[in-house]
Amino acid sequence: MKKSIRILLLLLLFISCKKENIETPDYRDKFVGDYQCNKTGIYHCGDSTFYYDTTVIVTITKENDSLINILDAALKINTNGEFGGGLYPDSAYHGFGGYFINDSIFFNTYQGGLGCFTSLNYKGKKI
Repeated sequence: MKKSIRILLLLLLFISCKKENIETPDYRDKFVGDYQCNKTGIYHCGDSTFYYDTTVIVTITKENDSLINILDAALKINTNGEFGGGLYPDSAYHGFGGYFINDSIFFNTYQGGLGCFTSLNYKGKKI
């Protein structure tokens, strides 16, 4: 009888010590996807000016541990959905920043320098 109690106790010990594999969800998952965006802005170079007012699909993907990829730019994003910001957040842009609210995205980009530049605003909804 004592032997079977010891075996039962050992079995319970091994069962109760089973390591659980708990994964922390990636906070970027709720932002990833396609967004239908209204793209407005301006391109200016010398005496030429071109205005943008069109609808585009923007795809958001995850990159590395804490980055998102948007318009081929890898940008830091925080848990509140704010991304980019500041000067040169990505080598292709002088300015790139925005944020997510619920199923919507809002961001702006700036490229160029002296003489020629492009400044664009995007407002969109997840599709």
